[in-house]
Amino acid sequence: MKDLKGILVRAGSNPRLLKMLNPLMRKMIPFNRPHRFSLEEITSERVVVRIPYRKSNLNHLKGIHACALTTASEYSSGLLILRHLGTADYRLIMKSLTSTYHYQGKEAINAIFELSEADVNSELIPELEKEGVVDLIAEIKAFDLSGNHVCTTVCLWQIKTWDKVKTKV
Repeated sequence: MKDLKGILVRAGSNPRLLKMLNPLMRKMIPFNRPHRFSLEEITSERVVVRIPYRKSNLNHLKGIHACALTTASEYSSGLLILRHLGTADYRLIMKSLTSTYHYQGKEAINAIFELSEADVNSELIPELEKEGVVDLIAEIKAFDLSGNHVCTTVCLWQIKTWDKVKTKV
C-alpha cells in the first residue's frame, strides 16, 4: 500500500475510516486474518488493537492464547511506528519479541502501545537521519475489558533507511 501512513493518520480522526481499515488490514496481513483483530484507536501517540474472545483465539483452557496476545502486541506497535514513519523512506523489521503473561484472559483484550510524537521527532528521526539505522524497544501492554493486566510484550524493531537495506537477490 502506497500511502499507509496517510491512511493511518486520517483513520485516527475518522471513525468510519477506522472501521473500514480493519478488513483492509486483514487482507494486507493474511497471517492476522483468523484472529479478527480490530484496530480500536490510532492517534499520534497510541494504538489500541482488540483481540476478540472467539474460538480461533482461545487456548485449551478457554483463555486468550499466548500467540494471539503476542501477535496483537506486535501488530499494535508496528502500526504506530508506521503511522509516524511510513514505508516510503524506512524499512521496519522485528528483531526480537518476548512476552510475559500475568493473568489468564477470559474476555476480549486490548493490546496498547504508546509512543510519543515528541520522542519520535527528537530522538528517533534524528538518529535515523544520522546513522540510517536504529533499534526501537517497544513495550506493549495488554488488558482485558475488566482492566486486568494480561500480558506485557517487548518488541525490538529495527528501522532502516532503504539505502541501508541489504537483501540477497
